[in-house]
Amino acid sequence: RDRVSTQSTWGNVCELDLIFNFHKAYYILDEVLLNGELQETSKKAVLRVISAQENLLEGSSADRLE
Repeated sequence: RDRVSTQSTWGNVCELDLIFNFHKAYYILDEVLLNGELQETSKKAVLRVISAQENLLEGSSADRLE
């Protein structure tokens, strides 16, 4: 079964990772669950969407620095 785990996203995870990056944890949860129902089961699909979101965030923060 293909599962999305916090370790594949962050590597070695501790409680502080979840506290300081709770928005990322919620984003992953939102990609997997929608309205309390399983939306996406493919780890590759979820990680692709998360990677695209991170690229957008990095691009917008780079625009602000210029």
